[in-house]
Amino acid sequence: AMFAAWRAGAAYLPLEPGWPEARRSAVLADAQPALVLDALPAALDGLPGEAQAHRIAPQDLAYVLYTSGSTGKPKGVAIEQGQLLNYVAAASAAMKLDECRRWALTSSVVADLGNTALFGAFFNGACLVVAGEHEARDAEAFARFMAAHAIDAIKIVPSHLEALLECETPSLPRTLVLGGEAAPRALVERIARLAPQCAIYNHYGPTETTVGVMVHAVPAGGQLPAQLPLTQVLANNRVHVLDASLRLVPAGGMGELYVGGAQLCRGYLNRELGEAFVADPFNPGERLYRTGDLAHVLPEGGIRLAGRADHQVKIQGFRVEPAEVEAVLLAQPGVRQAVVLAVQDAAGATT
Repeated sequence: AMFAAWRAGAAYLPLEPGWPEARRSAVLADAQPALVLDALPAALDGLPGEAQAHRIAPQDLAYVLYTSGSTGKPKGVAIEQGQLLNYVAAASAAMKLDECRRWALTSSVVADLGNTALFGAFFNGACLVVAGEHEARDAEAFARFMAAHAIDAIKIVPSHLEALLECETPSLPRTLVLGGEAAPRALVERIARLAPQCAIYNHYGPTETTVGVMVHAVPAGGQLPAQLPLTQVLANNRVHVLDASLRLVPAGGMGELYVGGAQLCRGYLNRELGEAFVADPFNPGERLYRTGDLAHVLPEGGIRLAGRADHQVKIQGFRVEPAEVEAVLLAQPGVRQAVVLAVQDAAGATT
């Protein structure tokens, strides 16, 4: 369906069947899609029987993903074909994805976490195996799935992977890309013990910058820091750690992370760019995205993330604005005050 939309000159908007009806309705009302496909037969009457002869251009819209918004309304991030192409090509080069032959997709496509596997597989001519819901949630079923399909590459949230390793014979691929949240050192050390041959990559990037813009290849057998750094910026992207006056933070300092370059999104669907996008002080006429993530500048090069400048949290790779949840609660009859807090359990998982 995704590729069919592109062939017809359209973009795709993924919807999650498990969404509350109110969110689904809000997203559809904002996006106004020309056609909605689901498990039921689509209403195709009146549509042309053949795809238009459309040649995809870099500035064409590829997809729209709705993220959590602090105003209480989800925002549709608009990603163009050229931005997606730069990501897939640059990520493939940085993480040697062309060597991966059988990818597993273990997450929903309503967030871009799984786009590394989805488009990394197709771009490099590999096989994509979609895990069923039970296989992506049950550790024993996941281990059987990995072995049965000879999976050699996955992209996954660290807390999700940690849960899937809780079985007698855990299975790990040859290439493992971790993203969506910080990877605990204990988890990385456990992976190294279980599968010494596994190549581990720490990956980072907000949806507004097309899946990811920084990676770090974890060295085999080396001493691991408490938190994995990010040492390599993907090709054609710019990453800066800036202070409140948009000046570069020196090595050893901490500031806010800004991203620009080839993967910066078009903007938000049906919205102004807003304060999240600022003029690039180093490249006149270009923009930077203010991620809201804090980062330390490492003396040896690269950065280490240091939390958020606001209250946003990530839960299994999904961005959650507590203010959005509070807004929904306050809209309910009889609710006068609401507070939403993120809580971490002993294993580091956020709820």
